Amino acid sequence: VKLYPQYMTNVRVKDKAAVLADPEVLNSLNEVEKLIDGKGRALLRQSGTEPVIRVMIESESEDKCKEYAHKIADTIISQGHQAE
Repeated sequence: VKLYPQYMTNVRVKDKAAVLADPEVLNSLNEVEKLIDGKGRALLRQSGTEPVIRVMIESESEDKCKEYAHKIADTIISQGHQAE
């Protein structure tokens, strides 16, 4: 088993379900999965206790993890899902 660096960022949102149903957010997630190309993983998950979406990336380098996580988080924000 090869272990990859992992990075997670949280985005406080108005509606967790709406984020996970947003086609643009899902498109961003799919793009990142293609960039990872089987050498890691990308995960979007609702927090069970907070109005937060967790964006977790595993990839070959820590820099790529951060880049990919922020790409998805930026899409969530640009789509207007971020809570005030």
